Amino acid sequence: MNSEDQDPILDDTPGVETLTEEEKLFLEQNVGTALENGRELYDWWRRTDRSNGYRNRFTVARELDSPNENFGFLENVPMRKGELAVEGVVQDMLYDRPRVADSSQDERLLEQLVEQLQAFALHYFMRVSSQPQPLKRGKSASADARFQGWAYKQLFYRRTDGSVGKFPKDEQARIIDLRCLKDPRDPKIADKRSQYYEWIVLRVRLFNFKMTVRLFGPDGPRLNLPVSEEVYTVLPWFMVRNERLQKPVDAPPSTASASYHTFRKKHALGRFGYGYFVVHRSDPGSPLYGPSKLSAAFETIHFEVLDDGEVRAKMVFVANQPNRIIDIDPVEMGFNMANMATLGAASPLLEPMKVTLDKLVPKFDPVFEAIRFANILTGGVARDHLAISKERLLKNIMVLHFQQAYDFFLNTSSTWRLVPDWKNAKQSLEEWTARASSSD
Repeated sequence: MNSEDQDPILDDTPGVETLTEEEKLFLEQNVGTALENGRELYDWWRRTDRSNGYRNRFTVARELDSPNENFGFLENVPMRKGELAVEGVVQDMLYDRPRVADSSQDERLLEQLVEQLQAFALHYFMRVSSQPQPLKRGKSASADARFQGWAYKQLFYRRTDGSVGKFPKDEQARIIDLRCLKDPRDPKIADKRSQYYEWIVLRVRLFNFKMTVRLFGPDGPRLNLPVSEEVYTVLPWFMVRNERLQKPVDAPPSTASASYHTFRKKHALGRFGYGYFVVHRSDPGSPLYGPSKLSAAFETIHFEVLDDGEVRAKMVFVANQPNRIIDIDPVEMGFNMANMATLGAASPLLEPMKVTLDKLVPKFDPVFEAIRFANILTGGVARDHLAISKERLLKNIMVLHFQQAYDFFLNTSSTWRLVPDWKNAKQSLEEWTARASSSD
């Protein structure tokens, strides 16, 4: 049973900025679709995970002598608009372990730990989820080289009274307390609907996210594809998890953790975290595979406190399988080269022809095409003996997501330990910022 928590102090209420017509169009066309497709996919995963109904499940990484659990899957999902091929990864890992003896016998310490994790996960985690890496003084480097983790910025919001707005630039990195996201139908906030949020739109930047493709087996040439683009996501109220549990839970919701807790005889005392749906962008600007090209996707990041004081971190990522890894448009490439050669003079002359050719000449993906031809030429030997197949590549993408989240949790766990009181962390974080600025 969940305990009633007091609402957080609404001291981060943003200023008011007017939306441009382009931003209004983006929110109207893209966010609603992301919420609809994402929730349908999320509901499917919850049903499948509870029943362990995966038909094509595989181990992502083998971790020896570790209490961690992980698996990936490739499935076909029945959606309202037709069947959707998806890929996914689930991981459950140790985040922190108490440094005091027999903490399970001290209910006061456990209650304090639950309160600290609640404040960390729901108020500050997205503010501190990217960290600078050591760099020699005076040496310049790109953002990917200087930072690690995921950087969040809040861009737009819809309040529970239906009004839509934009966060001012100086407040975009100060992510709201996620406990301020509420169900607009909740009668408890009837007189405060202008103060709470129904959803917020976030821009997420993934640092050092690179995909390696080996077209002709493990000893063949390697193609490194940097996936460093920014992805837009929408975080609605119903994807916020804020559970303080008063009694042991015998059936954790995820099969990733069920086997672990059953073996260890541990139970969760609190679960906190969030999830969001990827917002598809029709013109992301990059020909490479990346999150912005996903038409239906969600990710959840949750933390648990167990009855012996152990803290667990869990990540679930599910998305439609990509149709292409590299999206090559031969018509667009040819016309761009013509414009470069003529300093733009060819554009008005060739535009009518371009419209016609766009309908006749299809785009293609050299990665998937190379895999297809390799199997045609070898009669399937490339797939059966050299692991050159679309399925193998999709599994490698899930391994990439696993490793990214694994490093993400390891890096943020050090930040979790640095602040002695996350319920009053504002002053500590401001002092860190001041010291960092003075050391430049």
